[in-house]
Amino acid sequence: MFYFGPAGIPARCKGYEEAFDYLRQLGLNAMELEFVRGARMSLDRATEVGEQAEKQGIRLSAHAPYFINLNSKEKEKVEKSIAHIVKTAQVASAARASPVVVHAGYYSGKKPPEATEIITANLERCIEEIEEGGANNTIIGLETMGRVSAWGTLDEILEVCSRFKNVVPVVDFAHMYARTNGQIRNEEGFEEIVRKFETGGYPFMHVHMSSIAYTAKGERMHLSMEQSSEPDFRIIARVLKKRRYPITIISESPVLELDALKMKKIVEETP
Repeated sequence: MFYFGPAGIPARCKGYEEAFDYLRQLGLNAMELEFVRGARMSLDRATEVGEQAEKQGIRLSAHAPYFINLNSKEKEKVEKSIAHIVKTAQVASAARASPVVVHAGYYSGKKPPEATEIITANLERCIEEIEEGGANNTIIGLETMGRVSAWGTLDEILEVCSRFKNVVPVVDFAHMYARTNGQIRNEEGFEEIVRKFETGGYPFMHVHMSSIAYTAKGERMHLSMEQSSEPDFRIIARVLKKRRYPITIISESPVLELDALKMKKIVEETP
């Protein structure tokens, strides 16, 4: 089963209810709640949003703020990062949105293994606070990152996820493509990524997808599928179509729902 939808409310819609109705009319069935500047939503409102999405058959996930860094050199930034993840998880839980996608942080001058240990410890604190607050159904999704300065290769994320029962990888194919300077170009390369993901035995896959511009430092900016075919989603679709577990594909393109529809069409037409 595939779910397709945008990262946030489409530009033509004025609010969540209008967005859910619009997506349903288009034939899309997912949306990510974008709390990238802070989860400024009451729990009562989050409950309403979740109920409306369910009525329209829209599967919700959520994205925590971009400015999180669980490996910051500054203790205050780490504490604020933990607070942002906990708050986002509480709102997402009320909206029945899962997973909560997190950009975990940067290397901050530390070697990757050390950064991994620090991020693991601080993530454990997040989970403890989330569970103490009663949001026990929360799943945290660690997103693969596109810049070489950012912590979050697939191997690093799989290592951390293996230590928790409620933390899963979020597979951003565009980020991984940019981080390798576009070296993943054939079906075998994307198949290797998916097989590596599957070593964790996860019951579903949450995917972020767009075209992307990059430099030697990795990700530069997201592009529409009309602007670029890097990475080529047709190849990725062939790999994903072989799977038998649920896959949600969230479009992070500048033309959110339009490219979500293009991806849906490509998957449907893939043998």
